[in-house]
Amino acid sequence: MKKETIFCMPSGYDKNSVFDIFKKMCGQDEIWIGGEPILITLNCRITDDTAKEKGLSNILNNNKKDYMESPVIQINHLEAFKQALFEYVEAYTKSNANWTKPDIARDWKEAAMYAMSFIWTDATRQDFEEPEAFLRRYTTFLTSDQWQDLCKPAKIKQLGETQLEKKVIEATEERETPYQYCLYIKNANGQEEHFPSVCYGIQGKTAYIYAIHQLHGKASQDNEVIREIRQKIKGRGVEPLGIAAVLSFIEEAKQRGIEKIVMPDFFVMQYSTKKKMCDIIVERIERNLHYQLKRKLQDYSIQGEQEQEKIIKKILESVEDGNRGEDEIEFVVNDKNKTQELMKIATEGIQYINERKGDEKLDNILRHTVNDKMMTLSLISRYYSTGIEFLEIPGEVSDNLVADIRNFKIGRKQLQALDRRRKGIEEEGR
Repeated sequence: MKKETIFCMPSGYDKNSVFDIFKKMCGQDEIWIGGEPILITLNCRITDDTAKEKGLSNILNNNKKDYMESPVIQINHLEAFKQALFEYVEAYTKSNANWTKPDIARDWKEAAMYAMSFIWTDATRQDFEEPEAFLRRYTTFLTSDQWQDLCKPAKIKQLGETQLEKKVIEATEERETPYQYCLYIKNANGQEEHFPSVCYGIQGKTAYIYAIHQLHGKASQDNEVIREIRQKIKGRGVEPLGIAAVLSFIEEAKQRGIEKIVMPDFFVMQYSTKKKMCDIIVERIERNLHYQLKRKLQDYSIQGEQEQEKIIKKILESVEDGNRGEDEIEFVVNDKNKTQELMKIATEGIQYINERKGDEKLDNILRHTVNDKMMTLSLISRYYSTGIEFLEIPGEVSDNLVADIRNFKIGRKQLQALDRRRKGIEEEGR
């Protein structure tokens, strides 16, 4: 079934009806979507005096807990917030991007609830204070050009028998933005080695870099081109290939008329909520894999709950152990083709589970290295480019690292170290 028949907002909904859904979500310990508890607590403080006329409490909190336990969305202009929220939900439910296809949503309202809850895991403290601007930014990410022409890979440079290429891929709902910019090398056999990817969004002449993620595992240390890049780029505590990826992204941005790069700082809710969500997703995938294997065994006329569970356990253990014990499963099923089908289902399922667990580990690491992307841009400015001018740095006034890139150029002139003793000798000999 196509996404638009499930998730598109029905006609008749307006900013007030969408806000009514949002109100019911606020102040809850859990938000239930698709029969699963989403461990996000949304709290709002309404400072707009017009809200009193509408009978709204200053704090949208449906339980009696202290609302300060979670970040507070400051609604200073109620009607503007309603409109921004409506436009974001409308764009989200209309979009066909992978980012807007939450696995757990069963209909448009659950997709809207997912959109209205998880968006705040990518918000800084400043975004909680200026929620309308934040919602409009993400609406733009979903409705304007985000370099989708690069979804078709483009060659950057030939490096011997290896090509350096770039492309844009659609991100899943677990990432910070709908699109990721990827830099990678491809050898003559078509094998790819990926650099960390850049999670980004474009709004006007500004490019937002929300995260730098390892997309397909660490690039091979044995690859000659990778080794050469690592030798040329000194990470100084930051992944060198990440520096190369961001350098390429900034160059692409400048060529497309982007004038500013913005790197949001700490996302207040991200790590506690996304880690919990990863746990839920992994558990759901495990249940689904178990269900698929059980249905197949029933199709093969293997009945009995205990017997099915015993075989499923042996199949999963076999796959985890490198497909050892496959002969025992074939003996029970009594058909080689059926055995291979079961093993294929289990292998693909476990691989998918391990990938999702990898995302969880990645978030745990990033929780401790939240400033890495900031350091990456700082190193680029200092050692690998010229022309970057920093306009804002994270602190009391701003939650963003903001850089003007209009004069950006890759590379910089290396100044020769001055040997003052030699200079003195030369002067004396004149």
